[in-house]
Amino acid sequence: MQYDYGRWWADIEGDGDAAVITFGSATAPVREAIARAATHGVHARVVALRLLAPAQLDRLGAALEGVTRVLVVEQNHSAQFYRYLRSLFDLPSHTTSFHRPGPLPLRPGELLSTILNWSRA
Repeated sequence: MQYDYGRWWADIEGDGDAAVITFGSATAPVREAIARAATHGVHARVVALRLLAPAQLDRLGAALEGVTRVLVVEQNHSAQFYRYLRSLFDLPSHTTSFHRPGPLPLRPGELLSTILNWSRA
């Protein structure tokens, strides 16, 4: 039997042809960085996954409809989330990763710099 997770599989905010995908503790700093980036004219969707498995292939595809660039933000050493997404989903060819291990949390300022540089690349 399949359980329908409804809208709870992810939080999707914003619009544009770029998206930042994240999960867990990185979500709040990503949201703040995207809000700050908007003051610089950079607009992007935030797709904050709440459910990593089972993968919601159709739903992520719909959330990324019209997106040409993706930035995956995560807090770990080897970009495991990025690799997981690439193994399951057909992400745009312009998909890149920002990852850093703890113990210090990701900060909106460092993400803002990353997002601004990524948007200009």
